[in-house]
Amino acid sequence: MLKVSFQNGLSIMVKILTSIGVSKIVALWIGPSGLALLGNLRDLIGVLQNVATLGLQKGIVRYTAEFKEKKDTLHSFMATVFLVITILSILSGIALWVYARELSTFLFKNTDYQYVIKCVSVTLPFLAVHTFFLSVLTGIGKYKRVLWANAISYVAYLLLVFLVVQQYGLAGALTGIAVYPVILLFITLSFCDVSLFIFLRGIRKRSDKEHLLNLRGYAVMRVLGASLMPLTVILIREHTINSSGGEEAGYLESVWRISDNYMLFVYSLIGVYVLPKLSEDVEGTHFKEIFVDFYKSLLPIFLVGIFSVYFLRDWILQLLYSSDFLPASPLIKWQLLGDLFRFLTLVMVAELTAKKMVSTYIITEFILASMFLGASYVLLARMGIEGIPLAYCISSILMFFVMLVLFKDRLLGRT
Repeated sequence: MLKVSFQNGLSIMVKILTSIGVSKIVALWIGPSGLALLGNLRDLIGVLQNVATLGLQKGIVRYTAEFKEKKDTLHSFMATVFLVITILSILSGIALWVYARELSTFLFKNTDYQYVIKCVSVTLPFLAVHTFFLSVLTGIGKYKRVLWANAISYVAYLLLVFLVVQQYGLAGALTGIAVYPVILLFITLSFCDVSLFIFLRGIRKRSDKEHLLNLRGYAVMRVLGASLMPLTVILIREHTINSSGGEEAGYLESVWRISDNYMLFVYSLIGVYVLPKLSEDVEGTHFKEIFVDFYKSLLPIFLVGIFSVYFLRDWILQLLYSSDFLPASPLIKWQLLGDLFRFLTLVMVAELTAKKMVSTYIITEFILASMFLGASYVLLARMGIEGIPLAYCISSILMFFVMLVLFKDRLLGRT
């Protein structure tokens, strides 16, 4: 477990460094407005990945691990999931192609980049198949291969962005991100044994809808829950561009990316340590113990981290981006405070996931997204760009108290 945790941490570090490198390249060559438009494309691809794969990454990992000694069941499971996500990704790609013009207008403010949307529509199945095989490799315990596949793909992404941005600017960056899944898939497949493809023989006969029934909890929670916030962020970013301009939206995006980088560590710890413990605690009798242990260990570290980011905010903005992004400095305090309360809700959210409390999970995510969206529209009009991280802060605080109400009896030790 220690070795796996170390490898997971190393992979995340490489991912963060790559993200920082990409942000720096974009900041220097394209500027704040370009960063905002890239954020739109990134979030769109994230939503499409969830839809095309039904958000089944964790489910694939779990059941592949469970069936790895039962070859016939494993191949049946793989065939079923592969068939479904391939069909879904192709259908999603067709829809994207058909509405490429409208999406280009909405996301990029003109139709010049509809070819980018069409590129995404073609490469979406590549992304879905990559996600499938990487999840299978994780499930059968090939952690070292997953680590190397991730590390090489992150470095390839960085090099690709550097080359296309330097040559073609914003158009190159958008195109590079759109075609990257093709590279990603070939990197992942290079780490797969030939034996891993046996399930493709007679794939339709091997498929069994019973496997989909087992995965439906993961699918509903992931597709609806995990897509709400990226869609909300796209709407807020678009409203900001329309109301305040691309530069202001770029400042906002720079703050969100800083937040994404340090929160990635937290989400990883939730996935590696907290979620398995909560899943094993079938009766929920140890929830309070897990909750207290997690925050007793990590809250002091998290507080030191966000205070460090706050006091070094100007230096961080110049290091990660450029001096052009210093107007983002006043936004950081509200983002950090919002992240603190978001951090404090994560174990409770993980409990909803572990116990497959689908309705509660979706309702709470919908409440958070709605509060964030509504408050952003109101506060942007009254305060300018600083109103959006303040809206996130307010919605995170309110969400924290909503979760406390839901879990108050268990946190107080009542049955």
